[in-house]
Amino acid sequence: KTDFIIFTDKNGNVLYRSDDSSKFGDNISSRDSIKSALSGKGVALVERGGDIPLIISGSYPVMNEVGIVIGTVSSGYRLDKFEMLDDTKFVVQTDLTIFCDNIRISTTIENNGQRVVGTELDPVIANIVLNQETDYTGEADILGNKFITYYLPIMDESNNSIGVLFAGKSMEEFNAELAEIIWFIAGSSLAAVIFVTIISMFIVKKTMTNPIKNTAQLANELALGNLDYTINIKNKDEIGDLASILNVNVRDVFKRIEEVRVDIDNASKQVAVGTQQLADGSQSISSGATEQASSLEQLTASVSQIAEQSNQNAISSNKANQLSMDAKNSAVQGNELMNNLQKAMQDINKSSLDISKIIKVIDDIAFQTNILALNAAVEAARAGIHGKGFAVVAEEVRNLAAKSANAAKETTELIEGSIESVNSGTGIANKTAESLKSIVESVEEAHKIVSEISSSSAEQANAVAQINNALDQLSKVVQQNSATAEQTAASSEELSSQADLLKNMVELLKIKKEC
Repeated sequence: KTDFIIFTDKNGNVLYRSDDSSKFGDNISSRDSIKSALSGKGVALVERGGDIPLIISGSYPVMNEVGIVIGTVSSGYRLDKFEMLDDTKFVVQTDLTIFCDNIRISTTIENNGQRVVGTELDPVIANIVLNQETDYTGEADILGNKFITYYLPIMDESNNSIGVLFAGKSMEEFNAELAEIIWFIAGSSLAAVIFVTIISMFIVKKTMTNPIKNTAQLANELALGNLDYTINIKNKDEIGDLASILNVNVRDVFKRIEEVRVDIDNASKQVAVGTQQLADGSQSISSGATEQASSLEQLTASVSQIAEQSNQNAISSNKANQLSMDAKNSAVQGNELMNNLQKAMQDINKSSLDISKIIKVIDDIAFQTNILALNAAVEAARAGIHGKGFAVVAEEVRNLAAKSANAAKETTELIEGSIESVNSGTGIANKTAESLKSIVESVEEAHKIVSEISSSSAEQANAVAQINNALDQLSKVVQQNSATAEQTAASSEELSSQADLLKNMVELLKIKKEC
């Protein structure tokens, strides 16, 4: 299981981080793996992890449907955790340690039940491995125990040493395993010696004891891997001939094996180093790729749900956009009707003023008529009996003028009340028109916002669909990488084992001085 999964945008800002949610938004574009992924290249490497000393990280670009990088996805392991080294030790039966620079950050070696971390690498070895950037093989004293050790520099993307990988086995364990091999070879050699001795008993006499002993010694030396051993027998008989033939054959075999031994020794060293690196890296990449594939499947399912929700949001936004358009049209229509009402109220107010003027004229006429009727009555009184009929007419005219004046006064009062009502209605209509105007402006603004939301929802749905497609492609790539890494790791481990076995067998061959 990977220790972390990180998603970033195209600028290297963290969008999601499985191991620490407090670091959302951090910019990690300076990391070598993120730089490569943002440039469109997927990588798997060892690098510094910020607050984590060392990590094994695999980073890949996330692209849209036209191949433009829109983000990255990374996954990997922390090298300061003990689980990975413990699992590896269980397989290879060898103690392992990881150094960040020259400080131990993880190890399988314990002292009194505690992991030996935080201590420094031997300065002499550190100079060879870190400064000279070469591997080191030899004996080392660790916690008072002798170890057969192998130190390998850990290089970053720029080929700079950032740490050390240690593999070693205590001399006690090494000698025990070596003893098993020697006893096996000794047993085989003893069987060969017994066979040669039995044959010799039938063909030699008592006087041939020394030649037989020399021949037996040759067999022993050959069994022990000493191909440079020769026998010095000067007999002129069959034993002498046999000794000469054996010496010639042994020298010929020695020359051929020595050439092969040198070639195998050099090749096995290179193969051991290369295959160990390849096996470790392939195993880590395989495990990481498997976890990435599982995580990507879960993420793809989540993104699919988000895509469905985004599509639904886009549909809802379109409906809201249509409703806001209808509300806008209704508000505009209401504003037009209120403007018409306001104009009608103004026309009524104008007509009322005109009627008021006419009533004023009628009132003036009634007043003048009343004056004339009074004058006519006075003149009729002066005329005496001859003016009585005219006086009656004048009285009726005066009464009619009074009624006209009263009617004009009442009409004026009604007109004035109507004008006040019209003025009040006009004020209310003006306020209502202003409110409707504000409503129209608000509805237009709301319609604009809803339109923008609808467009953004459509763009978001399209972007989520692109991310979903990119994740599908990335999942296929990760699955292919996982299968390839597993095959490479298995082949590398088998090749490394065969190279080590061949090297150990060849090292058993010895060169001694002629007896």
